[in-house]
Amino acid sequence: MDAAEEPAADEQLRPRRSALDRFTSYVRLVEGWSKVRRYWLSRFRPAYVRRMRRLRRGQCVRCGSCCRIMFKCPSLENGSHCLVYTRRYNQCANFPIDHRDLRYLEDVCGFYFVRDVDA
Repeated sequence: MDAAEEPAADEQLRPRRSALDRFTSYVRLVEGWSKVRRYWLSRFRPAYVRRMRRLRRGQCVRCGSCCRIMFKCPSLENGSHCLVYTRRYNQCANFPIDHRDLRYLEDVCGFYFVRDVDA
């Protein structure tokens, strides 16, 4: 093996990440982006949030799953009891903003969305 074919020294020392590690990193990235997206929509696109709320059906079953997306909310107590429920943040009160938010909850959320008949 000549010098051109040998891996660089830093490649030899760096452990290879498993497929599970790469997938976990991807999921964390998507969950992080979704948190930023919900904040941005709640803060800067209230008309969109109102329109999606009209399409939302069901009710909160107080399961606490939305409070554990990416990390456990510090206001969550005893698994599903929110300490600040009556004065929670807009992005929490508006959750789920649209159907994309439900993909993280593994079918435990009491909300669902209907198609927009006006579109």
